Amino acid sequence: MTENYETSILNYESVLSEIINKMEEVRIRFKRAAVPYVKEWMGHTARNEIKENAELAEKIGEKRLKELKSEVNALIESAVSIVDVHLDNNSIWWHLNDQQDRSYYENNRIPDDIEKAIKYIFGQLGVVLSKDGFINVSSAIGQHKYKAWIESGNKYLDEKPIFPYAIVIPQDMKTIFIEYQTLIKSAQEKIKTIEALKKEQKQTKVAALWDSL
Repeated sequence: MTENYETSILNYESVLSEIINKMEEVRIRFKRAAVPYVKEWMGHTARNEIKENAELAEKIGEKRLKELKSEVNALIESAVSIVDVHLDNNSIWWHLNDQQDRSYYENNRIPDDIEKAIKYIFGQLGVVLSKDGFINVSSAIGQHKYKAWIESGNKYLDEKPIFPYAIVIPQDMKTIFIEYQTLIKSAQEKIKTIEALKKEQKQTKVAALWDSL
């Protein structure tokens, strides 16, 4: 009987391992899909911020605007590495962290932690545009027309650039993440089965011991 339990547990653990490998493949696809989204968003948002602050744009002049545009374009070209930095954070992915009871698949929506990671990526644009005052990335800089692009639990300390407003995740990224959510459900089912088998195995072993006494 013990051998049957061991075999069943090993089989389910093997299936679970395959599911987790698939989850990692889906995570990588999600990252790849994020790159064009980030590039398009940064290009559009940078243009809009300059347009909305026309007086400041005129004040810094054409020469500086050209330099600023080059800096924005360089940031956009580095989108892959920026995405990697923020979306390779193990703590935001179900299969890579130690908190596997978290509800990552509720309501078929992108979890807050992953959405926040994307907002951190967008916050890098704020860093570039802040050099000339188009964006404020510090709560220490007096009054500003718009909400500062920062996140801070302690004012003036440990401030982290972040886009502070709602974002719209593209449908292709949502579709990929639904695959991830489906795999989470499958993995959780396997985990519950493995835990139940281990519990039953232990109970059977103890009962057999009792009967032998």
